[in-house]
Parts: sequence; C-alpha cells; structure tokens
Amino acid sequence: MTQKLLWLALWLGLATENALSAKPVVFWAPDSVEPGNMVLLYGGGLEATARVVASRLADGATGRPGFPTSPPEPGQACPAIQATDNSLKFQLPDSFYPGLFQATVQNGASVSTPIILNRPELWFMQPAQLKPGLTQNQAPPGALVQIIGKNFLLPHDIGRPRVVLHTADGEWVDLTVTNAERFSLFARLPGELIPGRSDLWIHNGFGGPGGWGGPLTVQIKVPDVWPDREFNVKAFGACGDGVADDTASLRAALAAAGGYGGGVVYLPWGTYRLTNYLVLPERTILRGENRDSTVLQWPVDEPHSPADFSPGAMYGISRWAVEDLTIIVRKVDTLFTGLSANTDLPPELKSLRPKESRDVFFRRVNFQHWLMCSHPDRELALWNVVTNAAGRIVKPSKFDGDGAHILRVNGVENFELSDCLAQGGQIHLRNLVNARETGNLFGNELLRRL
Repeated sequence: MTQKLLWLALWLGLATENALSAKPVVFWAPDSVEPGNMVLLYGGGLEATARVVASRLADGATGRPGFPTSPPEPGQACPAIQATDNSLKFQLPDSFYPGLFQATVQNGASVSTPIILNRPELWFMQPAQLKPGLTQNQAPPGALVQIIGKNFLLPHDIGRPRVVLHTADGEWVDLTVTNAERFSLFARLPGELIPGRSDLWIHNGFGGPGGWGGPLTVQIKVPDVWPDREFNVKAFGACGDGVADDTASLRAALAAAGGYGGGVVYLPWGTYRLTNYLVLPERTILRGENRDSTVLQWPVDEPHSPADFSPGAMYGISRWAVEDLTIIVRKVDTLFTGLSANTDLPPELKSLRPKESRDVFFRRVNFQHWLMCSHPDRELALWNVVTNAAGRIVKPSKFDGDGAHILRVNGVENFELSDCLAQGGQIHLRNLVNARETGNLFGNELLRRL
C-alpha cells in the first residue's frame, strides 16, 4: 500500500511539473489597444504565468510584405493579473508610444509564441458597386473596392494606411487609398491589372516591416456584360401622365428587352399609372430618369376587404436591376418579389422560378408602401386581429405591419441595396451571398436578414 501511494505521489508530482512547465499558448488578443490599457489574453496553459513581456514594434521603412521583421524595442515585464488556465490580463505600460505591440507570456522556463497587437487584419473585399457575374473577393480592373477588416487605423484614427497588391503576374502594386476608417478602407485598383489570383496586404503605418496584415486572396475578374440596348417605354405607347393606364406599354417594353436577351427599359420623367404586376426579365435594368421625377404608381385608394389586395406589384426572375425611380403601392402584399423567394406566386409565374438566382441590384430607389396610411377604425373587419378561443392569432391585422412588405428576396448571390429609401413595410432578405447594403434610409418598417 505504501509503495502504491509513493508511486501515486510521484506521478502527481510529475504531472504537476509538466503542467507548470507546459508551453503557454495565446490565440486571441483585443484590438485597438493603447498604452496604459488593460489587455486580456485568451489561450491555454496560462494559469502559472508570472509575467508578460510587452514591447513596441519599431516603426520605420515598411518594405514589402514578407520581409524579415525588425527586432522590437526593449520590452518591459508586466505582472500577470487574474491568470487562469485559459486567460489572463496585463497592463500595457503607459510609457509606450501608440503603435503595434508584441506580447510574450512567460511560464517559468516556457515562453509563448509572441502575439502582435494592433496589426491590420483583412476579412473580405467588395467593389463599391457590385458587378454582374462576380462574388465575394472578386473585382474588375479599375474598380473602387472596399476592404473590410480591423486595425486599418489605430485609436483616435491615427495612422497612414498603405495597401499593396501582389498580382497574378508577380508584380507588387501600390493602390491609391481614397478613404480609411478603423474597420473599412476604400482603394482603387489599377485599370491595367491582369485577371487572376492576387493577394492584398495592408499596413497602418506602424510597426515597420512587421506591421503588414494579410494576405487576403482576391481574384481580379472581368464581370459579365449585360446588353445595353435601350427600350424607351414611350416608344411602346406609355404616357406617363398619371392618368392613362400604362401597364400594357411597360409590359411590352419589358418583353422586348427579354426577347433581346436583356437591356435597359428606360422611363423618362413622369408618373406611370399601373393596374397589374410587372415582371423583369433576366439581364434587364429598369431605369428611371431619377428618383424624384420618375414614379411608378399602382392604385392608392383605400382598401375595404382582403379581396382588394393583390399578391405583388413587381417580380424579378434573375439578373436584374432597378435604378433611379420611385415605386408607390398600397393594395398589394409585397411591392417587389424575387421569383426565387419562398413565397406564394401567381400561378402563371411559378414556371419562371430560376434554377439560379444572382446579380440583383436596387440602386437609388424610393420604395413607398402606403398601406400604413389607412384608417383602422373605418374597416374593422380588415384591420382587426382575429384570435381563437385559446387566444392564438388566426388572422393577423394588415395594419400591424405583417400585411405590408416592400421586398422579398431569397437565395441570391451578389445582391446590392444601395442609396434607397423604404417606407411603410417589411423587408425580407434571406440567404444572401456577397450582399451589399449601404447608404439606405429605412422608415416605419422592419428589416429582416436571415
């Protein structure tokens, strides 16, 4: 028995010694760290840490990414605070200057691999305006691109970001930075780039050759080209006077574009009164003169019963865009529906569901769903919520927002909603890939992204 206890004590002693001497590992540290900040590190084997050695990476010439890192400035020992097996804290010396810092955890004779604080990290890239046929981390030559990541600037927005591209033919190209924030940076790609795989790197101006963040592998790719032939709705009989019914004329213009393989259906200044839905063919742009002067308007008189409502005003097959106009509806469930959306469609449109849905762009569009301007006290049977004996809703109120939708888009790759206004209904955007939503104003609605 004594011998067994002796062996057990020896085994426990060796296990404890191995645990104490195990090399500590750090796999996460915070961003935007300033001198004097308390820094939290996550990792493993940190409980026995006595100290953290912190140093500042020397500034100076950055060179090219991959150059040897210059030695850091002299380090300072910082006591470990609240050390556990998976985390610890230390205070970065307030005597340091702002910049990039290196932290090394010391556990007895074992020392962790250094971790760099405040170095840029790149997540993904998009063109500032999405192009047909492209997806995430793809952009055409000459495009203005937005790079999303972190530490492009340091706290208080200090730094001088630099972006370089290691191109498909092995050249190093400096990009022109047009705007930079901590988590976002815009830069212009040269127009003469050769299509192919390239690597992006970013430096925020601190840390010398050790300050490069990356690479983010991107692809320089020429986008698909849609037909640019113009189909002016006035040439198909549209009046745009707000009185005549222009439904047949707009449908004819859209059908002509579809028969041509796509194009631009152009609506000059005017108000186009419509009484039935429109369908956008593939590779077709529906474009007005501008958002304030071209209006598509469906009937806006007050509804009195559910039978007054139609399922939708506009539908899109795949590869389409709507630009520079205002759309007004009142007695429809959904203003605009992509035919890939998982929702009820008119029977005659179900055969048009696309096998692939991509390249959907809304730019500078004013969406107005006027259902919410009605008076619930006038038509109680239409507006009241109906519940059963158990108190469960069996018919929701049209007035609670569930009866008014502006957009239903599902399963689209390469989707943009930019510089748009939307009022009066819900927006349902689901299962989007490489989506871009920027510069929009949503009022009196609910935006759902799933």
